[in-house]
This record gives sequence, structure tokens and C-alpha cells, in this order.
Amino acid sequence: MAAFWLAAPVALAAEGVIGRFGTRAVLLVGGMITAVALMLIAWVHDAASLFALRFLMGCGKSLMAVAITVTLVARHGTRSSLAVAVALCGWHFGGVWAVPLIEHAARTAGWRNAALLGGATIGFVTVVISQLIRPVSDRARPGAERICADHPTRRLRLWSLHICTLCLYSAYGALVSHFTPFLSDAHLPAVTVAHCMQAVAFAAIVGVLSGGVLAQIV
Repeated sequence: MAAFWLAAPVALAAEGVIGRFGTRAVLLVGGMITAVALMLIAWVHDAASLFALRFLMGCGKSLMAVAITVTLVARHGTRSSLAVAVALCGWHFGGVWAVPLIEHAARTAGWRNAALLGGATIGFVTVVISQLIRPVSDRARPGAERICADHPTRRLRLWSLHICTLCLYSAYGALVSHFTPFLSDAHLPAVTVAHCMQAVAFAAIVGVLSGGVLAQIV
């Protein structure tokens, strides 16, 4: 889990890639990186390979998150907070329904087959969705010149936002990384652990949507 979250800084380099290739291509590449890395986990036999593949999955997720956010901001401008919140809730919503499904697949067919199933699902959905979303170029974003202007105060705010975000996700990653082992050490069955992870995902949905609504209003 820590390897997954350590890939978050890849998002900082995604803007230049989107400006060159567009949001659809970045979304498709990010989704396929995540899908292929997850499927390759089925053939892992050592910890180093597992960590490397989890890092690649995080890179793919970062690319997808940036592409989705840029697309929505281009469509809705400065009033895009709720739209972004709804879109990013997709990961948490997936945790609500997919965690028990994958847990059942791992218990009945083995965790390697569960990894193949999860990767194939992500790959299929990514291909379909990327074709349905109208691509948005970096130059089409409203207010991009104002946001990215080379102004000392704005640069300071931007870097402060980067640093605070990295600190936030470091703490969040540490919490999530220890959550499942903590429950397992308490001798809870795998099904109960899966339900607890569902509860975390549901809480994230409530938090993200509430934050999006608040930002939309303010």
C-alpha cells in the first residue's frame, strides 16, 4: 500500500504530458498501466516485484486522476468542485462494491486469479470510458493563463499546496497501510476485514462529496 501511494508525485509531471498528448490518451495510458501491473501481480514470487508493480499501479492512478480532473475543470471552470468530487468518489465507490467481490474471488479461486480478474476489469472499463469522454487539450482549459502565471506569490501558493498534499497523503497512506494488518492481528476473519475496508471507502465517499459541495458553495 505504501508503494502505491509513493507514486503520487507522478501527478506533478502529468500536466506537461496532457499538454502534449491530451486527456484521453493520458487517461487510457494510466488505466492500462494500472490494469497490466495488477495482472502481472498474479506471477509475482518475491516482495521486490510486488512493491514495484504496486508502484506502477500508483503511477497509473495518478495519471488517471489528473486527466479526469483537467477534463472536468475544462468543462466547468472554477465551478467544477462538485464535479471533481463526484468523479474522484469513483475510487471509493469501487472500494464499497469491489472489496467483498475480490475477497470472495481470492478466497475461492486464489489471490492470483483475483488479481487477474481485477486487472482485466480495470483495463476493459478504461478502454470503454476513454472512448466516451471527449478529449480536452491543455490549451482549452479556462483560466489556465491566470492560474499558471509566473507570479512569485502564486508559485509560493502552488508549492505550498504540493508540500501539504504530499504530507497529507503520506499520513493517509500510513493509516491505510496499517489498517488491514491491524485488523488481521486482532484475529478478525477476512470477511470482516473486507467489510471494514468497505466502511472506510464509504466514509471517504461522504467526506469527498461533502468537501465538493462545500467548495462549490464557497
